[in-house]
Amino acid sequence: MNADRAVERILEEAPFLWEADFGADRRALVAWVSDESGGRLLAVGRPGFRRRLLRGARDLEEAQDRLAGAGALELATGRGATPEPGTLEAAQAAFDRGRFESALEDLARRRSTEARLLKVQALFHLSRFGAALAAARRLEAVSSLEPLGRVELAEVAVRACANQGEKAELAAWRDRALEAGRAAGGEVALRA
Repeated sequence: MNADRAVERILEEAPFLWEADFGADRRALVAWVSDESGGRLLAVGRPGFRRRLLRGARDLEEAQDRLAGAGALELATGRGATPEPGTLEAAQAAFDRGRFESALEDLARRRSTEARLLKVQALFHLSRFGAALAAARRLEAVSSLEPLGRVELAEVAVRACANQGEKAELAAWRDRALEAGRAAGGEVALRA
């Protein structure tokens, strides 16, 4: 079991950890990691939780304050204020709740790289492996995809290839993920 899943499971099994008395302890779920580019914030937990927590956080203290605060459970679950329908935020919220068709509906008019990556992931979770793979191929050509995004894309593409029996393409996606990981280093390399 990886660290993200272990933390997620502990928090599911012990919901009292979301109470105010444990706010200071939750601060340990986010950290600053220094690297050759200066550094970045890292958090453990589900991808949706990490995105919501780190989105807009200016520094480690702000991210830790979010975790220690009263809205921490809403950050973890994605519940709380309902995003405007048709936005990337609405699509992400639907995806995080396992509502993949709704996520695709919200993504219908979105063309950003982040929206297109989320679309690939939603298609995969709907077992639409051929469509996910075709969308992954189109997105892979986008040069603005960051190394972590390339690894996330390759993760889905590898799984779609496996489900489609595309062994040669699976190996190519694996190699792309490893290349992106080597180029980025740090957490991205570990994930690749």
